[in-house]
Amino acid sequence: MMAKEMFEELGYLYKEHKNKITIISCDEYDDLKIIFEFEFKIKRIGVKSYHISVKELKAIQQQIKELGWLDE
Repeated sequence: MMAKEMFEELGYLYKEHKNKITIISCDEYDDLKIIFEFEFKIKRIGVKSYHISVKELKAIQQQIKELGWLDE
């Protein structure tokens, strides 16, 4: 399964931009907010949550593989 599908299965919106990918959450208590951010140029992952589930971690790992960041 692709990372996009994994994040969407977890209820996140997956947005791909020119320089980054943002994973956005929307729940009944909050407006849209960025939870994960993959910045291509500097190869950095932003995590704006203090708790990450195993399923979220697996989706993050899959995204890193798809970006080719483990091949370096």
